[in-house]
Amino acid sequence: MGTTSREIRRIKNVFIDDCKFDNMVVILNRITLADNVIDRMKTLLKETKKHNLEYGFDICRKNDNLIMRNECHGTICSIELPRGCELDEKLVGDYHTHPRGTSLLSSSDMHVACKLDFSCIGSRYKKHENIICHVKRPNVNVSDCREDAIEKGADIMADKYFKKINIL
Repeated sequence: MGTTSREIRRIKNVFIDDCKFDNMVVILNRITLADNVIDRMKTLLKETKKHNLEYGFDICRKNDNLIMRNECHGTICSIELPRGCELDEKLVGDYHTHPRGTSLLSSSDMHVACKLDFSCIGSRYKKHENIICHVKRPNVNVSDCREDAIEKGADIMADKYFKKINIL
């Protein structure tokens, strides 16, 4: 059986299912979400509450560092990130908020996330703020993942392809 999100939050400085927590730093499949990235996620979640819009950014990797790129806002229902990194960087993830609903992947979120290493979503579901990173499991076939997202839906298929890590 896998480790639950509550168990993961209680453990510090230990690798669990390729995740390590060290105060605010979170490592997802060997990719480190540093304080500044997590702080920006929290700030955009507050902006979502204030303006009732989706906010987000791409996350690019250069060597062992993550860089936030292309921050933007969408509508109450959607956001379309520009998707791009510098030539010496690789797009590895993204973050966006949901003004309504949960921090779980929608079918369209999952369709995009299948091509990334992870996708983080922030929400204020029932007035409780949370951020969940959906980390792609090893050896996922991108085509199968994307097809299942559209044909079967994320509510049924997301756990097959992604593990959830609570950040907030």
